[in-house]
Amino acid sequence: MLESAKTPLVLLDSFGQLAVYAKLENTEPSGSIKYRTVSRMLDDAITAGTLKQGMGVIEITSGNTGIALALKGKELGYHVAIVTVKDATERAKSTIAGYGAELVEVDGWFADAQKVVNERMAREPGKWFWLQQMSNPSSLAANYDLGIEISKQFRELFGGSIDAYIGSVSSGSTITGVGGKCRKVDFSLLGGPIHLH
Repeated sequence: MLESAKTPLVLLDSFGQLAVYAKLENTEPSGSIKYRTVSRMLDDAITAGTLKQGMGVIEITSGNTGIALALKGKELGYHVAIVTVKDATERAKSTIAGYGAELVEVDGWFADAQKVVNERMAREPGKWFWLQQMSNPSSLAANYDLGIEISKQFRELFGGSIDAYIGSVSSGSTITGVGGKCRKVDFSLLGGPIHLH
């Protein structure tokens, strides 16, 4: 692995002249790519002064972003509140709680969760930083940097260039951010929705 790379890039299989490689984002401390994006969003907020010591971090999420935020917030010393739906997976909820984050469950989904966040921020002005992963430009920046990392890592480890990047789509920030890099280095971008069974 490159000294500057955060996660390994490994060969999965080859078929004649076609080789398939995987970027192992599950080796991030929280077990997913979201640790990378959450770290960037928090670091940028701290640098900008919008997240200060003594404030809490609040976010609406039902999965990996919540787990990553709970862990990273603990590492940085911030109280974290995760607003999630009641039928989120028990694994996600127990992991978030295990990292010491406050877990607020709502009956509905985004509208109900947004109401909880807005009420909390109005009741305690200046106390909370709302991460807002879906619209936070630092999330896209982190994933653009991931595209740079993949391209550099592939070139230095295996030589040549990448023909296509294949990614799953959930919130869309990974495929959008990496895609921004893909278009600049002229390799194809393929994506599709996640279907969990």
